[in-house]
Amino acid sequence: MVRSVSGVTDAEALDGVQRVAVALREGTGIGPVTNSWQRAGHVLATGTTPQEAARTAERAAAAVRFGLAAPAGEPR
Repeated sequence: MVRSVSGVTDAEALDGVQRVAVALREGTGIGPVTNSWQRAGHVLATGTTPQEAARTAERAAAAVRFGLAAPAGEPR
């Protein structure tokens, strides 16, 4: 279960980041990702080269943090 989401504002502030979308919210249960619609979110970034855009997107994605907790009644 998602306990907290942080770092979105920091990710959005990076040069070249166009969009940071987070699909998971506090209290959301999580399971295995079996298709692209179940991802935690996505980042869109630009750069002067494809490699620069990819590095920027990776930095922005790494800035977003999810605090997780075991659902009530399950071992930690």
